[in-house]
Amino acid sequence: MVGPSGLFTLLRYTHAGIGLAHGLRRLLCPNRFPSEFAAQADPGSRPAIDPKLGYLGYRFLDGAAVSAAIEYAAAAFPKSQGYSRGSKAGVLNVQNVDIDDPRHRAIRELALHEEILMPVARYLMAPPVLLSAMVWNSPNETQELKASQLFHFDREDVRQIKCFVPIEPIDGDTGALCVLDAVTSKTFVRKTWARGRLPTSKKRYSDEEVYRAVSPDKLRSLTGDAGDILMVDTTSCLHYGSRPAKRGKYHLTMHYVSPHSQRVRAQELPALDVRASLSEMTAAMYRARNAASQTGLEAY
Repeated sequence: MVGPSGLFTLLRYTHAGIGLAHGLRRLLCPNRFPSEFAAQADPGSRPAIDPKLGYLGYRFLDGAAVSAAIEYAAAAFPKSQGYSRGSKAGVLNVQNVDIDDPRHRAIRELALHEEILMPVARYLMAPPVLLSAMVWNSPNETQELKASQLFHFDREDVRQIKCFVPIEPIDGDTGALCVLDAVTSKTFVRKTWARGRLPTSKKRYSDEEVYRAVSPDKLRSLTGDAGDILMVDTTSCLHYGSRPAKRGKYHLTMHYVSPHSQRVRAQELPALDVRASLSEMTAAMYRARNAASQTGLEAY
C-alpha cells in the first residue's frame, strides 16, 4: 500500500502526476490563455517537433539574428564567469540573462523570435512561457558521473522545450546532450513500472539500468554548429549531458513551458490578446512574471 510520502511522490514527480496537475490547471483557467493562437502556428510551417521524437535540430533561417545573439553572449557572458551550485557543482556553470534588460537586446530578439516560438507553441499546444534564458558552460571535467550527467527526466511541465543555441560548436568531444526519443522513453517508463519500481522525475538512472529496458542504439547525440538550433522536450525524453569530454560545452539556453506549468503561477500572468503575435504574448508573460517575482526568474 502506498503511504503519504509515496502518494506525494506519485502525484508530484511521475509523468502521470505531472500530467494530472497540468490538466487541472487547464480546467481551472480555460479562458485565460486563448486557444485561437494556434491559428498563428501554421501547420504547414517548418520546422516542427515530432511528438514521437520529442527533439529537433535545424539551421536557423534568420542568420543575422542568431549571429548577433551568439556574438553578444560570448562577449557579455564569458566562460570564465557564472556560478555552480548544489548537485551541479563542477558540472554546469550558469549565467542568467534578463531579456528585459536593454543591454541584452540581441538575446531577447532571439528568444522571442517566431522562428523559435512557432514550433515550440505548436508542440506545447499553448503560447510559450519563457521560464528562463541562460548561458551555460559545462567544463566536462568531472570524472565521477553525477546529477544531470546521469539519465533523468525533468518535471517543469507535461511538455516543455529547452532550446540550445551553440556559442561554440557542440560535437562528440564536448559532452553533447544525449537523448532517447519520447517513444523509447515511454517504453523505459512502462518496463520500470512492470518491474514494480516507481519511475520518477527526481531519480537518476545508470546506463546499465536504462539499457536493461531499451536498446542503446536508440540514443542520439544532439550536436550542432553556431547558427543551429537544438530543441528537446526534457519531460518526455530521457536524457543526460555534460559527461567527461575533451572540451567544454558553451551555449545559450532558452527554457519554454506552457502557461499551465507548475512553475508558473496564474496570478503572475496577464490576460492574453488573441490578436497579438506569439512573440508579443511570450514577451508579455515574461514581463509580468519578472515584475511579480521578488527573487528574479529561476536559474536552472
